[in-house]
Amino acid sequence: MSSKPLLLAVLTGVLLPIFSFSQQFSVNNVIRSNDEELFFKELMKRSPLLQTIAASAELKKDMSIEEATAIIEERLKVLKDPNLDKIFAQASTEQKIKWGMIMYLIINGISNVYSGTDGQTMFGAALGAYMMYTIANFVLMPELMLASRGYGEKIGSATTKTKFVQLALALTALYVVHASTINLVFGISPTLAYIFAGKYFYDDDTKENVKFDGPNAANRFGFYLGLNAGILLKNALMIRLIYSLGISKIYKEGDPTMFMWALAFNIPFNIFSSE
Repeated sequence: MSSKPLLLAVLTGVLLPIFSFSQQFSVNNVIRSNDEELFFKELMKRSPLLQTIAASAELKKDMSIEEATAIIEERLKVLKDPNLDKIFAQASTEQKIKWGMIMYLIINGISNVYSGTDGQTMFGAALGAYMMYTIANFVLMPELMLASRGYGEKIGSATTKTKFVQLALALTALYVVHASTINLVFGISPTLAYIFAGKYFYDDDTKENVKFDGPNAANRFGFYLGLNAGILLKNALMIRLIYSLGISKIYKEGDPTMFMWALAFNIPFNIFSSE
């Protein structure tokens, strides 16, 4: 037997199965692709929701949340599907209301000090929780926090430091200015605080509890007004700079009040989830 017929037989035996397999694979791909197209076309015929989505494919991509919500509500009215209405109502509520934790980094001071006294600032902090309710361009946000605030008073060479621990409720109202990647927020934070403990620290390392009864006692309640400016990210994380002016006086007798500069971090709980 010559070498040419033998070589032809070997090539045929090797290449024919490869060619057959490739043709079968190609046919399978075509069949699978056709099946998917037929399935999608049949699904489009039977699903008004997909038809609506397809019809809305030309909508602009940079629309606001309010515009998108209005379009969805119109589509849902056409579909008249109670299940979809229920799902959308639940999603809308979750979008409008967010819960989270709040942290304040505080620089606190004293204003309207007594004659001959120099006021000094002190660092403080606050930790708590908040609820954020969004409606249109407005944010309403009650904040409940436990705060440590203090100040120093220097008379001659002697310095006294005063620290208070208080439970504060801030009713924050913000206006949101929408931007492409972040949102700017501006607003006010009227704050009512219950001061349940206080302590004086003297230069000789002695300490004394602040009295809330008797002459020149401290007030149990404090009222402050905060001015806010900050940013609100797309994931609802908010960072604000707050200047809080003391409206009420520290003591029952006398004019001193407290003021505060704070860097506030509002962190929604769902930022830790995988959703």
